[in-house]
Amino acid sequence: MKKVLFTMIVLASFAFVFSSCEKEEEYTAPAMTTAKIEGRVQSNLNLQATGLESVPDGTKLFARINLGDLVQYPIAGYNYEDKIYTTTASGGKYTFTIEAGTQPVTVSIWGEDFEYTLVNADGTPQTDRTVLTLTEGWYGTTISGGDHQVIDLVY
Repeated sequence: MKKVLFTMIVLASFAFVFSSCEKEEEYTAPAMTTAKIEGRVQSNLNLQATGLESVPDGTKLFARINLGDLVQYPIAGYNYEDKIYTTTASGGKYTFTIEAGTQPVTVSIWGEDFEYTLVNADGTPQTDRTVLTLTEGWYGTTISGGDHQVIDLVY
């Protein structure tokens, strides 16, 4: 009787083990694409002229995203790092190509201050160099993969 009971328990255990095994689902990561942010970057460098002029070529601009925005199911309380993108103004224009997925990514854009000798309204150069800073300090937007935004920056 003990042998029969033992055999039944062993068979029931095997049946339970094999019936509870399921094929593990494969995880497919969401497609990572890019988004483009571009625009003009200008300042009032010539007080004699009306309108704005292009900032000097080589003026550095930065964009920051938090890598947690790229995670489809972020872990609560986890401190995701920021990623910084760098570009330079050329011909008064700039372009950032930002990593982005299907969810919106928050982007902060700011620029490096630069020194410039402004031209007075009478056409003469100012005697002191002026430090120029982005008017807004920084610009913010949200963007998703495949999007294209135009944001003009003013110093």
